[in-house]
Amino acid sequence: MNLKSIVKATLVACCIYSGATVAATDRSATVSIMNLTGEPIVAAYSHKYSNNYKDSGTTSSKQPVGVGLIQNAGKARFRTGFGTTGKDWWIVSFVDDRGCTYVSSPKNARKFVDGLEKTAIFTGGILVEAGVDIAIAGLLDPEPAGKIAGGVLGGVTAGLGAAMVGLSNTESTAGFKQHILRGQDTSILIMVNKKNAIFQSKSGKSTTGMVMTGCFKKEA
Repeated sequence: MNLKSIVKATLVACCIYSGATVAATDRSATVSIMNLTGEPIVAAYSHKYSNNYKDSGTTSSKQPVGVGLIQNAGKARFRTGFGTTGKDWWIVSFVDDRGCTYVSSPKNARKFVDGLEKTAIFTGGILVEAGVDIAIAGLLDPEPAGKIAGGVLGGVTAGLGAAMVGLSNTESTAGFKQHILRGQDTSILIMVNKKNAIFQSKSGKSTTGMVMTGCFKKEA
């Protein structure tokens, strides 16, 4: 037995002796989004644990997230334990009460954001292009003041959710922010404003920037 094998065997034995979990453990954390933007929003997230798990979710399609309030948006699956090497990657996006879309943008993600700005959900217009059969042509009407209220809320939520599902299903992590979940993390809170997104779990905190990609426009 060579030195490398001896060291590995010793580490495993130590873990077993100390009662540590050797086998990988599948876990899940609840994901909530807190609105610190100063106006009502609809929000969504995408999460990847390497290539093992891909999750996404949205806030309620019936009630916008009020100022300073928190809504549950879904879950994030991940693995912990001896030998696990996976990492957690995140994107969060929201539509504000003016009908403008913001998305998290880690450093050096300009090319990724440029690509998002070419898609319907992130530039505004008709959500049919994002696979949703609801138009939001009236979002920029001056009245009523709440532009994500009423009949358009479901369409905005569904469109944003469809975009997050699409991002989850890609293999690339370009544009995603890394925030690692640990064994003690049974929940994660994503706090958003128009400049930053903060990913807060029991094990730690990660911060990244937010950028506006466009505002919804009336159908011609």
